[in-house]
Amino acid sequence: MQRVFLVPHDPGWAEAFARESLSIAETIGDVLVTVHHIGSTAIPGIHAKPIIDMLAVVRDLSLLDERSPRLEALGYEARGEFGIAGRRYFRKGDRARTHQIHAFAIGSPQIERHLAFRDFMRAHPVHARQYDALKRRLAEMHPDDIASYTDGKDGFIAEMDAKAAAWRVAGALDIRIDDLHGPEIAALLTEHLEDMAKVSPPESRHALNLDGLRQPDITFWSVWQGSDLVGCGALKELDATHGEIKSMRVSRAHLRRGIATRVLDHLIGEAKRRGYRRLSLETGSMAFFEPAHRLYAKAGFRLCAPFASYVEDPNSTFMSMEL
Repeated sequence: MQRVFLVPHDPGWAEAFARESLSIAETIGDVLVTVHHIGSTAIPGIHAKPIIDMLAVVRDLSLLDERSPRLEALGYEARGEFGIAGRRYFRKGDRARTHQIHAFAIGSPQIERHLAFRDFMRAHPVHARQYDALKRRLAEMHPDDIASYTDGKDGFIAEMDAKAAAWRVAGALDIRIDDLHGPEIAALLTEHLEDMAKVSPPESRHALNLDGLRQPDITFWSVWQGSDLVGCGALKELDATHGEIKSMRVSRAHLRRGIATRVLDHLIGEAKRRGYRRLSLETGSMAFFEPAHRLYAKAGFRLCAPFASYVEDPNSTFMSMEL
């Protein structure tokens, strides 16, 4: 019987997820929409089994089934639904398990449930500490009985699922076209430009100010959660088939809540609706921008040569995706 072994939160788990999710994306290709880090290793401050749980959103489960041998070549064992209808479960390592993939097709309610639980726990440390205490107590009670340990969490998880769903609805993101005249968006863009000035030399800064974003070839969206402005993003039309992402930003007070992924998904969806065949972006090459690099890579962007009027620059990273 599998032993229950919990360890304190390791900040390195986020990087381990990033590396593995990139490998998965490269391995199964365009059947994959995105991969999310879920489970206890994705919640800072709580104990967890040292196993990286990943939520893979795929276009079609039958296509994923066809590509299962590719994941097996990475060391994963395919276990089918494994008790949850509409899921494909893969695990890496047998007794010394390191990673688990929970794959669902686009539109599955399980996707929202997992993400809502994770985001709710991240945003509510009191509940996260309660969960941590429960897990540690159950691990002491059932050190050699993973089934009893898991069953003991069911009631708390169901309660948190209900709270998370209500919280998600109350705090649903409103992504709207913005005329760039409000004081809130001016403050957020000032924050954005200040951060760029700290890390990029003047000749390598391509972030636009308010006037630059008001040009007719740019559509700008602000992102709201209730009365709070939490982020923004823009789409520039380079030509009838090629768009560029500009001014992707999440406010400092709302980082690590999945907002950047939601904004990026919105921009990609809009680019597809317009009929673009290619979507590109420029971002910095410094360590400050590594989270952005991971975000874009997860969404399907790949490194590319300078495009439009950009030129080679060691301080710039250029990425593009085919639509």
